[in-house]
Amino acid sequence: ALRKVFSKTRFGQDIQMTHISANVGAQEENVNTLDVQNVISMLLKNFEIPKRNVEGPFLYLIDHCFSIKGKGTVVTGTVIQGKVKINDEVEFPMIKETKKVKSMQMFKKPVEQGQQGDRLALLFTQLDAEKIERGIACSPKYVKEVAWAIINLEKVKYFKHQIKTKQKFHITSGHQTVMGVIFLFSAQIAEGQQSAGGLSLIHISEPTRQAEISYAVFCLKKK
Repeated sequence: ALRKVFSKTRFGQDIQMTHISANVGAQEENVNTLDVQNVISMLLKNFEIPKRNVEGPFLYLIDHCFSIKGKGTVVTGTVIQGKVKINDEVEFPMIKETKKVKSMQMFKKPVEQGQQGDRLALLFTQLDAEKIERGIACSPKYVKEVAWAIINLEKVKYFKHQIKTKQKFHITSGHQTVMGVIFLFSAQIAEGQQSAGGLSLIHISEPTRQAEISYAVFCLKKK
């Protein structure tokens, strides 16, 4: 019955399954869990652990920022590229300030450094939390702002509307969302059409950061 349900999804009916029980006989004592090891083995077999690249400048996506009285300002987010250590200088391009990392934590435990893929909380002093909500932090002078960009546009199947040149969209890159105008180099993408739109030019009302564009997938939302 479950395979029939999954056959109608993108997972397909051949998806791997295994039975599991958190506790065999809830009223009994000294009982073992049922087939937990099978679940672990299946996950290890089907999930690939990505290789982390710690080379290159530090790039960090900020999703939250708050101040702690007597301590400083904490920013939380994910390391997208490179690594960071305590006492490293970090730039906040959106406010054009550079601060030194005072301390850091990973899942509420103090650590000395973080690298690509890590979720970190970084503590800074003399940083105004009200100036930062979402955005990026990076190695000093690594990120430059751009107002125009050429992108390879591909329409996803969930966007059912027509895309026309000079149309306004909300453009999301990383954690930053700004208004922009899109200029199609090829014909317009018709309503219901699922093919790629090819190269397009976007004009961003509020300049975004060049480093974000180099790796980000732009998410277009119709205004």
